Amino acid sequence: MDRNNKISLSLIVPLLNEESSIEPLYDRILTVLNSLKLDYEILFVDDGSSDSTEKILLSIRKLNSAVKVFRFKENLGQTEALNTGIVNAKNQWVAIIDGDLQIDPVHINKMIPLLSADCDAVFGYRIKRKDVFITKIIPSLIANFIIRLITKTKIKDTGCSLKIFRKNLLTGILLTGNMHRMLPVYLALKGARYKQIEIPHQKRIYGKSKYGLERILYFPSDLVLAMGASAPSWKAKLYSSFLWLFYVLFFIGVIKFIKFIVSEIFGVPDVNSIGITTILTIFTILFSTFLSLKIWSQIKKSSAIIIK
Repeated sequence: MDRNNKISLSLIVPLLNEESSIEPLYDRILTVLNSLKLDYEILFVDDGSSDSTEKILLSIRKLNSAVKVFRFKENLGQTEALNTGIVNAKNQWVAIIDGDLQIDPVHINKMIPLLSADCDAVFGYRIKRKDVFITKIIPSLIANFIIRLITKTKIKDTGCSLKIFRKNLLTGILLTGNMHRMLPVYLALKGARYKQIEIPHQKRIYGKSKYGLERILYFPSDLVLAMGASAPSWKAKLYSSFLWLFYVLFFIGVIKFIKFIVSEIFGVPDVNSIGITTILTIFTILFSTFLSLKIWSQIKKSSAIIIK
C-alpha cells in the first residue's frame, strides 16, 4: 500500500435475522477500522429480517455517523443487498463481510496493506473450516475445483465472505441472480488484478445458516452467470446453451433413477405405461429452457450500465 495515499473504505455487511451477532460484530469492526486510521463508512443492509435486526441497527446508527442502514421490506437475497451497498458506497475501496462472525473482521488488518496501485482486489480464502464436513466443506471443495478447472482462474475459495475490491470495478454493473457467490470469479474474468490471503474460519455461534444443500442445484447457473456476464455476447449465449443441456441431462437422469427405484425396488411394473416418463421428460425440457432463458436474461442485465 502506498503510504502517501490514504485508503478510504466502505464496508458492506448484509444481514438476515442476525440480531444476536450484530453488536459483537459491530464492536469488532469498529475496533479494527479505528486502529487502521483510515476514512471509512459501514453500510448495514438488512435483507428483510423478521427479528430485531432493524431495531439494533438503528440504535447503532444513532451512535455513529459513519454507519448507514438500509432495509428491505422483504427478503430479496444477498446479491441485491450487495447491489444496494455498492451503489451507496462513497469510498474508493469496498469491503464485504457476512454478519454471522464466522469470519472475524480483525483480518481486514491483513488485507489493507496488500492494497496498492497494481492490485484491484484482495480475496480471503478460508482455512481450518468449522462447518459440517459432508454438507458444507465437501461441496465447497468440489465447486471451487470445478470453478478453477473451467474458468482457468486461481480463485481458491469463492465462498469466503471477506473480500476487498476497488469500487470502480462494479460501478455501473448490476449484480443479478446469485452473483454474490461468484463475485471473485466475475472480477477475475473481467481482468481484475487480485491477491489472496488465508482467513481462519470460526464455528458459527450466532443464528443459523441461510444456505443448505439446495445451493448445489444453483451452482451451474451461478457459474454460467458469472462467466456470461464477463464474456462477449456470443460466448454468453454458448454458456447458456451448455447450461440448458446440463439441466436437461441432469433431470432426465433423475427421472431414470426414480423409475429404476419404483420398478426394481418397489416392484411397480412398466412405469411408463401411463406416460409418466414422457410427461416428466417434456416438463424437464420446458423447465430447463425456462432456467436457461432466465440466466440469459440475468446475463444481459448484469452487462448493462445502470448507474449514472
